[in-house]
Amino acid sequence: MKNRVFLSCLFCFMLCGFSGFASADKIDKLINDLSDGSSHIRWRAVMLLGQEKDRRAVDPLIKMAADDQNYGVRVEAVKSLGKIGDKRAVEFLKPLAESKDENISRAAVEALAGIQPEADSSD
Repeated sequence: MKNRVFLSCLFCFMLCGFSGFASADKIDKLINDLSDGSSHIRWRAVMLLGQEKDRRAVDPLIKMAADDQNYGVRVEAVKSLGKIGDKRAVEFLKPLAESKDENISRAAVEALAGIQPEADSSD
């Protein structure tokens, strides 16, 4: 009986305790996918990183928004920065909000709108 309880507790610990590791591995894989040769894979990784809202993705997403060869990846990276909502992206996004490119400008304005309330409330 004690063995069953022990094994049940161990199983629950494994399910609950290791779930964070699975998520960390997922984020690491998505960040690694940002350097893939396929723009589709990079776009998908950028989009999923925004959905995950993991702050570790902020710096890589800023790099993608600034440097990626694919326009769609850049726009999606800007959107994902807004979904994450980390204040580190504000200084990067401000000039983009003034861009002549409507899609980039709109994405940056929307991203900033999602970040600014959090930034203002902490002051």
